[in-house]
Amino acid sequence: MKLDLGYGNPGFLQELWKDHSFLNKLNSLQLMPYSFAKTNEINLEKEILKLHNHHKNVKITSQTKVVVSVGAVQALQAAMYALKQLKNTQEIFIPKPYWIRFNDFAELTGLKVSDSTDCGLSLVTSPNNPDGVDQSHIKTDIRDACYNWIHYTDNVKEFDDTVSVFSLSKLSGHSSTRIGWAIVQDESVAKLMQYYVNIIT
Repeated sequence: MKLDLGYGNPGFLQELWKDHSFLNKLNSLQLMPYSFAKTNEINLEKEILKLHNHHKNVKITSQTKVVVSVGAVQALQAAMYALKQLKNTQEIFIPKPYWIRFNDFAELTGLKVSDSTDCGLSLVTSPNNPDGVDQSHIKTDIRDACYNWIHYTDNVKEFDDTVSVFSLSKLSGHSSTRIGWAIVQDESVAKLMQYYVNIIT
């Protein structure tokens, strides 16, 4: 691998370390370049789609895209960023009561939380955080579906919103394992979300 002056990719050090048995046992040589994450994401995407196909908690089609992120928080921010650009809006509607951090996420992406349902962009949590109310009947642009699993609700729905966000921490209880993902039904939204995730990460 050549020296990467644009991104500082450390993969060129593989040659230096490949004779060290300790590193080879850890299989860590392939973890050195940034490109490993992109290669591995393809396999992760397949496993995520298999998981949702089995549990039927989000609609999967041949057009569905998966955007992997550092936790659900980053996926939500990426969705806000992408849809703000595509819908050309400055406001987002979130039904009350909602998780107070949504205000911060909206601010970071240049949005303001509005009380109006006519602002052009919306985010709904199903089941809701903090009160657990079923909000599955509300159509939305962004669905925080982190709790849409059988161990949280007996009313699991197969959502088909533009963006549905999930996280490993809510699925498995491993809160410090910062893996989130979004099931995205629109390729243009997925591309902007991926751009946001890449830049922020």
